[in-house]
Amino acid sequence: MASGIFSKIGSFFKTAGKDLVNLVKNIITVFTKVKDLFSEVNNLVASVKGEIDGWKNFKEDIRLKSRVVNLETAFRKTRDLVEGIPKSYHAVLDLFSQIKSALARDVAEEEGAALLAVETAGLSEVAVALQIIYQVLSFVESVVSDLQTILDEAKGLRLEVEKLDTVFLSQDNKRKTLKLDNGKSIRIRVGKLHASA
Repeated sequence: MASGIFSKIGSFFKTAGKDLVNLVKNIITVFTKVKDLFSEVNNLVASVKGEIDGWKNFKEDIRLKSRVVNLETAFRKTRDLVEGIPKSYHAVLDLFSQIKSALARDVAEEEGAALLAVETAGLSEVAVALQIIYQVLSFVESVVSDLQTILDEAKGLRLEVEKLDTVFLSQDNKRKTLKLDNGKSIRIRVGKLHASA
């Protein structure tokens, strides 16, 4: 009889210990999700501020006379730009479908399922709360990711209209001044065409 009681107590502590370990793992997972989400939201806010400034200071800067066209690069960059448009379109659709499914979700049914999953008394409410928090954080993370995709494509389109970089080679190479033997000086671009001289 005493061994039966000890085995029940041992079984209880074993189950409670497993549930407690799982609860601690869930807490760590939620805090990790919060940390990652905070970083992604900060990045999104910085991108939004940068795009607002970009559109406020929009200035067409194509410089047709001093730029060179490379057809292979132009085709590749244009293809990449055009392929980004469906990505942002699908991100918008995904965003709306996630919001629609979040509004239609039956939270009470999910709480009941979570309560049945946890057997230890007292920890069930915490487990349900963690599960709901994790679901909300996952939803917010997905929305932030979709908004970042849309914003990145809008930035690419703005830069294309502003500088027409998909058609022309980049003008971002540094310049260097060289002295010639006859005393005059010339400016060259440092990059793939010239050695660092």
